[in-house]
Amino acid sequence: MDFEQHDDIDRAVELYHATKVYGSKHTSVVAVNDVSLHVELGEIIVIMGPSGSGKTTLIQLIGALLTPTSGDVIINGRNLNGLSKKELSRIRREEIGFVFQSPNLLSALTAIQNVEVVLNLAGVKGANARYRAEQLLKQMGLGERVNHRPSQLSGGEQQRVAIARALANNPQIILADEPTANLDSKTGHEVIRLLRNIAKEQGKTIIIATHDLRIRDLADRVLWLEDGKISVRWSDGFIIDPVCLMLVNRSSEIVTTYEGKTFHFCTRKCKERFEENPAAYANRGFWEDLNENMH
Repeated sequence: MDFEQHDDIDRAVELYHATKVYGSKHTSVVAVNDVSLHVELGEIIVIMGPSGSGKTTLIQLIGALLTPTSGDVIINGRNLNGLSKKELSRIRREEIGFVFQSPNLLSALTAIQNVEVVLNLAGVKGANARYRAEQLLKQMGLGERVNHRPSQLSGGEQQRVAIARALANNPQIILADEPTANLDSKTGHEVIRLLRNIAKEQGKTIIIATHDLRIRDLADRVLWLEDGKISVRWSDGFIIDPVCLMLVNRSSEIVTTYEGKTFHFCTRKCKERFEENPAAYANRGFWEDLNENMH
């Protein structure tokens, strides 16, 4: 089948039996295993799963940062297989925007300069680049912070600069890899809501890889990835940390009991917070409902 010019223009991303294997023979590791996936224009997809499940590798395959060992990855109707390094670079620069766990801003540059750099790489320079960068930062609610350096911005503000940078060249697809991991619950939710508004208002496709259960209500679809494979249901092997609402393996040894129930935690810090005031977390009305809905 020739995917080079795909007929279905409503699909921004298509994967057909995409597989990524690291290493060879007895040392090989299958990070993404025979994944087939379609994502429509303007759709928001959240890919969830535990650490090590293959989420980052899948995002990198979609983002043309990695080449599949086998299978096809199609972006905006073009099969990435066989494209030159120059063309792949152009696709990453112009058709895909990236938001990562860390904003990765250049510390010596101001917010507006961090956005301008991406525009410059695409050939937009001078007053045009500055105007575009300023307008994007205003959309992010940072109109008064354009000349601040990253050290002068909060974590949430830095992530919003990163989103503005991802949007600089007006890509159709935004890929976000654990974008809320370094943010508190309220700020993280605001960042994802901002991404959702962008998707719906501008018709952009957003794919978010995360193990943060707090943001799944903002997605059009939630997919579960485990051992490199997309599953149609939540894994029985995981439960929710009642403090941060992250997914935790049931075999985790970071546990405590309260009122006859066992609670699992992603880190000892969450356990300590729970033990300081267990009633505040154990009695959250939605906690048990979430665990029930995972199966």
